[in-house]
Amino acid sequence: KQRLNNLLRSLAFQLYSKCFNSQTDLDRLLTLHEDGQKQPTTESLSKTVQIMMKRPQKLRIVLDALDECTAKSELLKWLENLSTSEL
Repeated sequence: KQRLNNLLRSLAFQLYSKCFNSQTDLDRLLTLHEDGQKQPTTESLSKTVQIMMKRPQKLRIVLDALDECTAKSELLKWLENLSTSEL
């Protein structure tokens, strides 16, 4: 995905579909945003994805096409924050 927001949406969808325990986290975010009628901010989506990432026993993330990213500094900052968080 070319933007951080798109990457986060993709990760949220994949976690939601593969990890039953993480579904309530995304459901809660969507409920706060009028059942998906309003789009969550990148920040709130990021926080939700990080919570969702704690649910599976094992988690591997593979990011492809990073050279196509149009917001590299935003992505690198997110990855840096992710690497220092307690997952």
